[in-house]
Amino acid sequence: LSRSHQLRKELLLVVVYHLGDKKMTKDKNNGNVKHRMSKRVFICYETKTGLDYAKHLKEALEKPDRSAFVADEDIKKGEAWREVIDEAIKACKYFIVIVTFRALDSKEVEREIKLADSLLSLKGNIIPCKEKSVYRSWLSKLPIISELQQIDFEGKEELARNVISE
Repeated sequence: LSRSHQLRKELLLVVVYHLGDKKMTKDKNNGNVKHRMSKRVFICYETKTGLDYAKHLKEALEKPDRSAFVADEDIKKGEAWREVIDEAIKACKYFIVIVTFRALDSKEVEREIKLADSLLSLKGNIIPCKEKSVYRSWLSKLPIISELQQIDFEGKEELARNVISE
């Protein structure tokens, strides 16, 4: 690795502490401390077909007592995106996966579901939300969620309404 590449890699390394709902990160190189609120709901989606659903659902969910994580909006430029996503999954109380046709073949969606399923804190709190155009039998591509009760939706308003009513 070149010296500049090594320095950039070192800058991305952080020490993470959890303090209730606040997450404090301390840069290993300069000692600066940053605060980031942990999100109660993690929204998993495939970017091309699920991002609009995720953004609308986040907006509908956000109240003073609850918040949602959507990678496209909550990861800052230059951050190690996979690390941020993993920390957000580990810190959330509910994991919502938006199942669109393209999500069925997304390796990242599958990886995030596997991580959520491995966490005891999320047992019983993984909520699949399936577009009505996706047949239930196709969920065999995502076996972890295929056996879970799902929320079916047609459109972002129905998705938000159905999730909030749960």
